[in-house]
Amino acid sequence: MSAASGGGSGGGPNALLLSINQTKCAELGKDYPARVTVSWPEKGDDKGKLVLLPQSLQELLEIGAKRFGFSPTKVLTKDGAEIDNIQVIRDGDHLKFASDGELEEYDLQDDGL
Repeated sequence: MSAASGGGSGGGPNALLLSINQTKCAELGKDYPARVTVSWPEKGDDKGKLVLLPQSLQELLEIGAKRFGFSPTKVLTKDGAEIDNIQVIRDGDHLKFASDGELEEYDLQDDGL
C-alpha cells in the first residue's frame, strides 16, 4: 500500500513513483487521493469514518468539524503523535482529532499520571 510502490519495466526507477498523498488503482492504472480513517475518541467515535485525504491540514480539521460537529484543533496518529504537516500522512493511516485540552490529557495518561 506504499504510495511509492510500482512495478513494470521501462522509464527508469522513478517512472512509476506517485505523489506522496496518492495511491494507484491496480486495475485501471489511475491515481487516486489517499484514503484515511478519522475518528474522535473523546467525542464518542472510536471506529471512525473513511475519508479522502485533502490537500491541507486545515481542510482535514474542517472535515473533522463537519463529520463530528465539534471543532478539532489537532490531528494525531493513532499512537498519539501530533501531525503538523499533511505530507506525513499516508494512505491507510488512522488519524484522531483532538482539542488542545484533549492532547494534554492524553499526554498525562501516557506518562502514567
